[in-house]
Amino acid sequence: MNKGGEVQQFSSAPQAVGSRNKYRDPNDTKGHGNIMYDRRVVRGNTYAAIVQPEDETEAQKQRDAQRRRLRANETKKRPGTPEAVPGRKHMDIQTDTYLEKLTDRIVEFEAETQTDFILDRPPSPLFMPAKIGIDIETQIEEGELFDFDVECEPVLEVLVGKTLEQSMMEVLEEEELASLQRHQEDFEKRRNAELLEVQRMEAAEKRRADEVQRRVAQQAAKREQDVCTMRKVLSRQVAVEHLQGLKDRMLLHLDDAGVFADVGSIAVETKFLPALYQMVTEQIKNISRERVLADAMIESTVAEKLDQHAKMLDIERRRLALIDEAERQAREEKQEALAQKQAETEQVKVQQQKPNK
Repeated sequence: MNKGGEVQQFSSAPQAVGSRNKYRDPNDTKGHGNIMYDRRVVRGNTYAAIVQPEDETEAQKQRDAQRRRLRANETKKRPGTPEAVPGRKHMDIQTDTYLEKLTDRIVEFEAETQTDFILDRPPSPLFMPAKIGIDIETQIEEGELFDFDVECEPVLEVLVGKTLEQSMMEVLEEEELASLQRHQEDFEKRRNAELLEVQRMEAAEKRRADEVQRRVAQQAAKREQDVCTMRKVLSRQVAVEHLQGLKDRMLLHLDDAGVFADVGSIAVETKFLPALYQMVTEQIKNISRERVLADAMIESTVAEKLDQHAKMLDIERRRLALIDEAERQAREEKQEALAQKQAETEQVKVQQQKPNK
C-alpha cells in the first residue's frame, strides 16, 4: 500500500502464446538438467581410454573387411602331400590298430558328398577282426596233472610259518617300542624334576647374590655420604678459620697504611668496630652452635645406622640358627626313622625264623 492508502495494482497488455512442438527434441540438451542424458558426458570407466566416435561409413568398411578375411580363412584349402622324389612314388598303407593281410586288390573309386555344417561326424565303430585259425582240443585224465593238496602243502607251510614269524616279530617290536616309550617318559620325568631342582637352587643363589650386592651398595652409599658430610664440615671449618685471620690481617694492614689516621678512623674505632666485633662474635657463636648440632646429628645418624646394622646381624644370626636347628632336627628324625626301620626289619626276621625252628 502507498502513503495515500490506495492499493497498488499491476496490469500488462495481453500477448499471444508462442508455438511449441508436441514432442521433445532428442538433440536438445537445454530442456532438462539431468547430466545422465547429456550427450557431452562420457559414461563408463573413467580410467579407460576415451574412444573417439568414428564415422559410420568407416566402421562399416572395417567390419566388411574383417568378414572377408574370415571367409577367406575358412575357404582356404589344407596343403596336400608334397610330390615324391625322383625314383619313388606314393602308396596307400594301413594305419589301423589291427592289420589285415590283403590278398585281393579292392576296386577303388572316388565319391563326394556334402553334409550339414551343424552335424558332427559319428564315432567310428570298434573294429573286431574276424576269427582265424584252427581250434584244437585234448583230453586230460585223472592223475596226469599235479595233486593240489599234496603240492600246495609245503607252500602253505612256508606261508603260514613266515606269517607267524612276521607277526611275532611285529608284536616283539611293538612291545620293545612301548618299553622304550615308558623308559623315555620316566627319564623325562626325572630330568624335569632335576631341572626344577636346579632352577630352584639357581634362583636361591641368585637371590642371595642380589641381597649381598644390595647390602654392599648400601654400605658404599652410606660410606660416600659420610665422607661427603665430613668434607663439608672440614671445608666450612677451614673457611671460618681463614676468614677470622683474614679480617684481623686486613684491619692491621689498613691501619699500617694510614687509612684510619683521620676523623673517620676514630669514628670507626668508636662506633663501627664494637658493632663489628659483636656481629663477628655472634656469627662465631652461630657457627659453633651449628657445628655442635652437625656433630650431634652425625653421631646420632651413625649410631642409628650401627644399631640397625646390629639388629639386622642379630636377625640374620637367629635365622641361620633356626635353619641349623631345623636341619639338625631333620637329620635326627631321619636317623630315628632309619633306626625304627632297622628295628622293624630285625623283628620281622626274628618272627620269620621262629616258625622254622
